[in-house]
Amino acid sequence: MSINRIMLYVLLLLMAAPLHSSLHSLEKGDQMPHFRLKGIDGKFYNSQNFPSRLLAVVFISNHCPVSQNFQEELLALVEDYEARGFGLIAISPNDPQAIPPDELAFSDLGDSLAEMKIRAKDFKYTFPYLYDGSTQDTSRAFGVRVTPHAYLFDAKRSLRYSGRIGDPKNPSNSNRQELRQAIEALIGGNSPKVEQSPVFGSSIKWKKNRYLVQKMNERFSRETIVLKNADKRTYEFIRKNVSLRPKVIYVWSSKDTNYREDLLKISAMHKIYRKRGLELITSCIDGVDEHENIYDILKNTLCSSQNYISAGAEISPLADLRGESGDRITPYLAILDHKGLPVYRSRGGINELVIKKEVLKTLNRK
Repeated sequence: MSINRIMLYVLLLLMAAPLHSSLHSLEKGDQMPHFRLKGIDGKFYNSQNFPSRLLAVVFISNHCPVSQNFQEELLALVEDYEARGFGLIAISPNDPQAIPPDELAFSDLGDSLAEMKIRAKDFKYTFPYLYDGSTQDTSRAFGVRVTPHAYLFDAKRSLRYSGRIGDPKNPSNSNRQELRQAIEALIGGNSPKVEQSPVFGSSIKWKKNRYLVQKMNERFSRETIVLKNADKRTYEFIRKNVSLRPKVIYVWSSKDTNYREDLLKISAMHKIYRKRGLELITSCIDGVDEHENIYDILKNTLCSSQNYISAGAEISPLADLRGESGDRITPYLAILDHKGLPVYRSRGGINELVIKKEVLKTLNRK
């Protein structure tokens, strides 16, 4: 994944997102706000029950690409300093329903508590990961505006450092790891050389901004749906054409068991990742006589992608995308990379998380 591309994306988010005007940012010497939040393990964590001499409270979010880039550093901080009296808590501040779909374009997961559990399991988090998305009271009390944002408190829970974890352009830059340097200084009995640094990341998604998601979904519902008749030559062109953009090709029938649910899933995924160049091509094999019926299905599932309909015999140029053999022809899905080579194939229903992970792998290869 290109760091410059991520930085531009996050900068645009920050420019577009209004700050929460009533927020008061914590300053040096301020006491750590009290909180009681639910963690991914189902337990509630009280801010007064952490015995470590130093405590870092770091606001991160699953969908934020800058947060993702610092996951390994957070794990390393716990490993390097826990035995020396350091503790770390991560808090997710966002309302999951206030995240516009296209802001999820660099993630396989959103910011719900259930998705936080998946991310923590995938990366083997060794620190509590707490959810503040229900009330966002803790996030307001800290004055956090973007993720990631780190706050480091001493034994008396006075704020000693606030700001970024490290260099967002180069997380591995050891000369710009401000949080680590502040921990080292305090453990050694000194004051941090840098007590506050600018933060850079994804803006907090406050509940009051759910209307932005609603407006975006309304725009999606007004997008034009096009369904074209196709024959073997159409599919030969699709299969051979290299557009330098990754593609998802989905072949289906209205006789499939869960066709409507799967179309909704794949349509929603396309709206997330199309800003990064992902193309979606759907092909229904019910025959051109079913054009009107299939068009209505695509309209109801908001499939504003490249949509085709043909008889089943016409799709033979896509046969190599079917993957393993089975009794039924459909449904099947394939992901093609920028060179038109299949990098993933599946049969049957849509496993949304697995496909998102594969799509991200393909997008990030460019």
